[in-house]
Amino acid sequence: MIQAIDLTPEVDLKKPVKLAQLFICDSSPCGNPSKSALSRFSELKKFIKSHNMTRSFRIQKTGCLGVCKPSNVILIITQQDPLWLGNMLINDDYRYLMYWLIKSHESGDLIEMPEKLKNHLFQRIRD
Repeated sequence: MIQAIDLTPEVDLKKPVKLAQLFICDSSPCGNPSKSALSRFSELKKFIKSHNMTRSFRIQKTGCLGVCKPSNVILIITQQDPLWLGNMLINDDYRYLMYWLIKSHESGDLIEMPEKLKNHLFQRIRD
């Protein structure tokens, strides 16, 4: 029997609650490494740090997330359901992600994603 894995981050009451943790897939060998989410990792990490959002968001690189279609995947673990973003290929995709991160940080809660970012959402496990 397969046991369910709880992906919800544990809450440390001594520290402010993080809004989400982002896992950036290295997109190889299935994705386009020149346009991979991983190629934006440093930029996203610097953005989060420069806007003092490290208590709200944590970002880390990961190997294969087990999803090849769509490629260029970002997994966002929240206190609700995990969010899967795929086909993150162009600069505007990351601008919308950054906008969503900063607005969520400012509000202290995850706000609704911009439509252009919602277009990248997909279900990892389908019914």
